[in-house]
Amino acid sequence: MGRDLNITKESLEYPVEGDHEHSQITGDLDVSGDLHVDGKITADGEIRSDTALYASLTSDTGMIDSGGSAIGLMAGGTVVQFTSLSESKLTAGQYKGQGGTSAAPLYSFNTDNNTGSYLSGVDTYGISAGGIASATFSPNTVNMTGGYSSNVTTITTSVGHIEAGDSNVVCTWNSGGPISIYLPGSAEVNDGYELRIQFDGDFGTVYSDGSDTINGTSFIDMKAGACIYLFLNGTVWEIVSNESDITSLDTRVTEIETKQTTRGQHLQSSDAVVTLTDDTYSSVILNYTGVDTHQFFFPPTSSVPQGWTLSVKTIGQDVELVRSSLETADRIERLDDFTAGFAANWTLFLRVGVTFMRDDGQWKVVSAFDYQRMISIFDSTRYTGTEVKHLLPVTFINGSDAAPSITFGSDLDTGMYRRDPNWIGFSTATVERFNIRNVCNESKVPFCIVDGSVGTPAINFSNDTNTGIYSVGADQLGVSAGGGLVTTFNNKYTQFNEGVAYDVRSSVSETFQLLLGDTNAVSTYAGGLTLNVYLPDASSTPDGYEVKVKIEGKAGTLRGALTTSDTIDGSATLAVAIGECVYLFLSGTDWKIISHS
Repeated sequence: MGRDLNITKESLEYPVEGDHEHSQITGDLDVSGDLHVDGKITADGEIRSDTALYASLTSDTGMIDSGGSAIGLMAGGTVVQFTSLSESKLTAGQYKGQGGTSAAPLYSFNTDNNTGSYLSGVDTYGISAGGIASATFSPNTVNMTGGYSSNVTTITTSVGHIEAGDSNVVCTWNSGGPISIYLPGSAEVNDGYELRIQFDGDFGTVYSDGSDTINGTSFIDMKAGACIYLFLNGTVWEIVSNESDITSLDTRVTEIETKQTTRGQHLQSSDAVVTLTDDTYSSVILNYTGVDTHQFFFPPTSSVPQGWTLSVKTIGQDVELVRSSLETADRIERLDDFTAGFAANWTLFLRVGVTFMRDDGQWKVVSAFDYQRMISIFDSTRYTGTEVKHLLPVTFINGSDAAPSITFGSDLDTGMYRRDPNWIGFSTATVERFNIRNVCNESKVPFCIVDGSVGTPAINFSNDTNTGIYSVGADQLGVSAGGGLVTTFNNKYTQFNEGVAYDVRSSVSETFQLLLGDTNAVSTYAGGLTLNVYLPDASSTPDGYEVKVKIEGKAGTLRGALTTSDTIDGSATLAVAIGECVYLFLSGTDWKIISHS
């Protein structure tokens, strides 16, 4: 029709134009009652109804006016969906659609159509972000696709170790000092192991174990509030995300910030000179990196309560710690030189932190930390300058020969570690050299000790210090007892000194034949005949056998066995004067002289 058609009767139940299957209107169609369509209407303009548009003659299925600029969809006489300017909701039945995918979720957003929810599988509801599956929900199972458990492990101390099985770690320490968190070793967890670490309290550092790394380095620094996601790839903890809140130490410490703590406020400063005047701050981190003199002035002890503690750490240049210029009688306990006691100032070294306590007019050392671990804890009330009192157990990681748990800043592969249960190892240059067990001590290299002396032998006994073994001289080993030399060993013979008791065999005959078993022979013959003393038969005497012969009666001759051709130092006889003593040992068929005096 070439003009608008206005129908004001109660309803239109017959075709406007054309056949009964199709009516076409070329203008607008305004209906003041209901419009029932049994076929199809095609309009170039608008179709308006004061009440409803029904898709069938039964008046129970179609669109209705729900009032207040809202429309409703009706099915079988029931409004199943309601839509207005502020909301759209189902009022009956279910909303069903295609399942969607993680990249194109069924429910998404106009400005972010790859983030939302979708059907991940049978009885499985999925959530995606940026087109990547983040989580799925199925009967009795919630699966975080990134592998992060909802079970939270909370670390409430300043030093914590993450154990195998922990996957969601929250660090809550917030007492004016850095947090040190140690990752499990790659040998303790499976490849692909995933971790989430949240720093809810103070700032701090996450350290890898042994030779493991975090993206190629041994540690990564964390701001307070930062969160890091990691997964293990071989011996490397790779960073999945850092939520843009992790920063390097150098970047972090250039900021000066304060925060309220239970003991006072925390100060970070990159100034060359930092001066405290009262108890406003209880912890200070200094990061000056310039060339001017770097100084930190304590507050006057009179301006802080008795027992007040103050932590000072430098991560920039070495800093000179100085008593307050307002209180010249104050003194600071020195950690760099224990024998120095208290002084007006001393230098705190790079990456070392010390906690001091006000004790009257003194700042006493309570604890000290290097960059990675606690150095020691001191009892300031009993500290005498050289005496160190450990107040609490100090716990370390097990370590290894290549990465000892107790080591040195300039020599990290030398130190002490726990090898096995009840077993301590000591290593240098990554190799074990000595170990202590509950059954024995074992040295893997030669054990060198001082030479010692006859009165203080190098190896002696706690209850008998003048008895033992020592070095007499080059290639000589001595045994002493009661401070006197008993025996000397060298590479040729063994010498027994005078005064040592042996089983003595004596003879008053001019002919004295020694037998196997005789080691100490004494001839007392003093008659008029010629004295001959015969040594044991070499053929029945073991090689190396030793004997001592002393002549007390008259001079005589020492010979080999009576019926043999044994010799003495290559000769058939040896003349021995009265009072002389000869020490010999057997070598083949020749008796070698050890001494003749």
